[in-house]
Amino acid sequence: MGAGYVGTVSADLHLPVSGSLKDKRRELRRLIARLRDHHRCAVSEVDFHDLWQRARVTVALVEQPWRVAGRSVAGRPVGLDQAWCAVLADPTFRADSGLADGARLVCGGRSAGARVACRTAAAVGADAVVALAFPLYPPGRAGEPERSRVRELLAVRRPLLIVQGGRDAFGRPEDFADPGQVDVSGVAQVVSVPHADHGFAVPGRLDLGPTYAVDLVVAHVATFLAALN
Repeated sequence: MGAGYVGTVSADLHLPVSGSLKDKRRELRRLIARLRDHHRCAVSEVDFHDLWQRARVTVALVEQPWRVAGRSVAGRPVGLDQAWCAVLADPTFRADSGLADGARLVCGGRSAGARVACRTAAAVGADAVVALAFPLYPPGRAGEPERSRVRELLAVRRPLLIVQGGRDAFGRPEDFADPGQVDVSGVAQVVSVPHADHGFAVPGRLDLGPTYAVDLVVAHVATFLAALN
């Protein structure tokens, strides 16, 4: 297994032209969107939520070994799982993220990352799992129960949220609750992003706005996390 990469950084921001919380939120949305789009990282506002001209944001970036090596195709599942477990065992990462002090751990990912989060939930001690666009079926095998990856979901055994696009070719929301075929309704909460595909893109002709899918995904995850408390 090659070496992966993990990094976290926090920054305090001063927003002198912000005259209200609405102004602040608008500026932060632009900043967070640019960071996410250009660097494929996770960005969150973590403090000073009620101040107009001050914010603290934390940026986290995790790269799997295959991406660090410059390859365009992910490696074998066992390698992906080992790399993720190594990230969460890293002392610096645990200290920076608060895990070393007993913070709760919710693991998540999209597509192949969702599979990794599910397969490693027990090994890393996750308190819950969020699976975005879980690829229930391999490419071209949708609707073939014998080829499904449902066992990865059934093995999670902790609170599990599945957020699925309404037209995801790798498994639509209704595919996760098909009695006698693939049914995870007893172990997971499955929610839909109507009209979205596997990448949560929606047809432009629907005129739903550029943040429609992201806003809905965030709302679903926020509701799930609030219920854990």
